[in-house]
Amino acid sequence: MDQTQELIDGIQKGLLQWYDFKEGSDVLYIGDENMPLARMLGEKELKMTCEPLEMLLKETWQQEHCHYFDYIVCIETLERQTNPTSFLEVFFRLLKSSGIMLLGMNNRMGIRYFCGDRDLYTNRCFDSIEGYRYAYTKMEDNFQGRSYNRAEIRRMLKTSGFEQFGFYLVF
Repeated sequence: MDQTQELIDGIQKGLLQWYDFKEGSDVLYIGDENMPLARMLGEKELKMTCEPLEMLLKETWQQEHCHYFDYIVCIETLERQTNPTSFLEVFFRLLKSSGIMLLGMNNRMGIRYFCGDRDLYTNRCFDSIEGYRYAYTKMEDNFQGRSYNRAEIRRMLKTSGFEQFGFYLVF
């Protein structure tokens, strides 16, 4: 592995390196087990399950894992779904009543976008700030997701059944 990739992997691992997971907990990581964050979680004393988001849609998988997980970790995945609330509802059913879900999502109102940085999903300036008003209006607009702001995420969480949640900034 070259030095650049090691640095990128280190940044990704740092996203949750600080979090105090309870030893022996059942953790569902949404994504590939070879991702840096999944490898970091695998090094802790946790019972890891790594699954792609699509697997969670299978009814039999949901039934086998209903109220099973102490933690669900989902980073930069919901933004690419057309209906993220439906996945949050699945997460709610998979978590134990005392479970914790850790979401990592891009903030559509992030300072980077006010400074002219391109939106991660449309590759155009100011789309997220303007609420994607001009995006997705033409047939040739074939973007792969959208960012959400805190109020939108809060609304999705409440609709999905979550009553308690907090927001933390991680740079």
